[in-house]
Order: sequence, then C-alpha cells, then structure tokens
Amino acid sequence: MQTKAWEEPTADFHLDPKKMVDPVESLLEKSGDADIAFDTVMESLEKDPNNPEIRRQANLLINRLDDLTNKLRNKISH
Repeated sequence: MQTKAWEEPTADFHLDPKKMVDPVESLLEKSGDADIAFDTVMESLEKDPNNPEIRRQANLLINRLDDLTNKLRNKISH
C-alpha cells in the first residue's frame, strides 16, 4: 500500500503520538499490529526495492521492533 507519504522525507520515531509523522510509526500506532506494519513495508519494498525512503522506513521498523524485543527480553529475564 504505497502512498504519497512514502515519497516525502519523514521524522524519526516520537514517544508522543501527537508528533508522529513517520508512516511506519503511524502504522504501528493506528493498527496496533506489527504484522500489518511489516507487511506494508515489505509490499512497498517489493514494488520499489531501490527507493531510498522505503529502505529508510524498513530500517526504522527493524530498529523499532528490535527495541521492543529487547525491552521484552529484559522484562522477562528479571
């Protein structure tokens, strides 16, 4: 689901939902489902694998999911 938002530079993740401007972050917040965000980024990459903005968004999603995974690991290890 590629939209105009993918073509415009975006900011990094914000803790304050009112300041969210990143398509990946908005997807995570609106859908509440990491699978939907993942599928959306994958679909966009399949359509345009060399688009630098989509690749940047993919990296942001990877980093966000890594952060969440690490928080969960830390929580269950203590």
